[in-house]
Amino acid sequence: MNPFVNTEFWLSLAFFVVLGFMFIPPVQRAIKKFFDAGRQKIEKQIQESKAVYQEAMQERKAALKKLNQKADDKETKSKIKQIHQEFLQKEKNSIEVKKQDFYVRKSILLLQGKENVKKQLLDKVEEKVLNQRRTKTSDAQDVGHFIKMLDKNKEKLKSILS
Repeated sequence: MNPFVNTEFWLSLAFFVVLGFMFIPPVQRAIKKFFDAGRQKIEKQIQESKAVYQEAMQERKAALKKLNQKADDKETKSKIKQIHQEFLQKEKNSIEVKKQDFYVRKSILLLQGKENVKKQLLDKVEEKVLNQRRTKTSDAQDVGHFIKMLDKNKEKLKSILS
């Protein structure tokens, strides 16, 4: 049999020739140069993609920060507005309570004043009645005299009590 006819022979020979070329220094350098150029190209693409990625991340962070700041500004403005509204409502309520308290105190003072005037007038009338000379009269006459004095001062009492 002829070994040159067999395809396995030629395949083996080609394999050994390629292996032989790989160990020859000029071929090694050429192969190394070929693979280094590809490696450098790939590394350059990786560096460019990292730079683009970093730039995109910086833009994203800036955009998020700006967005958060706008949201915070809106939220802060709404909180300030809400607090202002609550303050105005509380101030209004406080004024209403103070007005009601004033009117209640005014009414109490008026009633107390009227009661004091009544008491003073009645004390004066009683004093006049008791200071007048009395003859030997009965208690019924004293009561009658007291009533006359009240009738005499009726208009004064009405104007003071009104």
